[in-house]
Formats: sequence, structure tokens, C-alpha cells
Amino acid sequence: IEHMVFRGTPSFPANDLKRFLERCGLSWGADLNAETGMEHTTYSLDIPLKKNSTELLATGLRVLKEFAFDALLRSEDIQKEKGVVEEEWRGRLGVEQRVEDKFWAEVFAGTLHSQRLPIGKMETLRRCPDERLRAFYKRWYRPQQMTILCIGDFGSNTVAKTLIEKAFADVKPSKDSEQQWTPPPLSAHARAAV
Repeated sequence: IEHMVFRGTPSFPANDLKRFLERCGLSWGADLNAETGMEHTTYSLDIPLKKNSTELLATGLRVLKEFAFDALLRSEDIQKEKGVVEEEWRGRLGVEQRVEDKFWAEVFAGTLHSQRLPIGKMETLRRCPDERLRAFYKRWYRPQQMTILCIGDFGSNTVAKTLIEKAFADVKPSKDSEQQWTPPPLSAHARAAV
């Protein structure tokens, strides 16, 4: 999902988002990026505060809103991104990754996380049907599980708040039951992986 939202939304299909960023003097990767952790995905958009920054911030919030709720998730894009994710995984192979795998196996012992880092297992990625990915997006990308954080000198506390409320005004809480996260069990004894 993290990769897929960049492939298109209703307001920014295909490469329109990249062109929009460039018109605003922003760059892909440096000013707009994402990362996935064990229990979260973070999308970040750095917008310079200067003239027209209110309009730019409003558009940036629309981008984030569409990432969260309106990603197109087209089958042809899903297949392309599977290849990109696999290359990312392949690029991490080596001694450093083996050490990290052992570390996380100890930290998350007794949980599924100990066996599955955020990038996932390649055999699962290859076999995952497009519809399952879309169902995951619908199930987990919902407002009651999200936080919007705006940091900057907006001149007033109400500027960012007003823009956020406007950008997300039509988003309604999901009626699905809340998913509960169970933290990994704490160990009473010291553990080490060498």
C-alpha cells in the first residue's frame, strides 16, 4: 500500500503528482516520502512556508487525504510495484539484514512480527491477489486509526486546523469494529542474539 498510493489518486492520476510537486519546487523522495514500520505507515510531505503556502498546504492535505482513502490501486500498477518492492527487498540482502532479522526475532519473540518484517515475505507478495490488497487498504486505512500532524510557523493555530478540517470534511469514521493491537510480551530475563 505504501508504494501504491504514489501510483495515483483521483486528483493526481499516474505521474500528475510528480509534476505537481515539481511545479511547487518540491521533489519526490526529499519532500514527499513514506516509510512502513511494524504497526504503522507514515506519509510525510514537507511544504515550504512562503507566499501561497496556505494554498500549497491545502493541496498537500488533499494529497494525503487521497493517499489515505482514495488511492486508485489499479491492477497494472500493483504488478509494477510488486517488482519494485522485490528489488527493494533484494537490495537489503546481506550481513546487515541477517543481523537485523536476528535482532527483531528477539525483540518480537512470540509474535508474528518476529517472522515478518514490514517489507513482508516475497512469496506472499508474489501470490497476493490484487483484491486482497484492496481489501487490506479498506480495512486498515480508516480515520480512527490515523493521525495528522502539521508542524510549522503557520502564524496562527487555527490555520492548519481549518485546512485539515476542510480537506477531511467528507471522511466518515469506519463502521467496522476497532482492531486491537497487542504489544509483544515483555521478557523477565535478558536475551541476546549474536
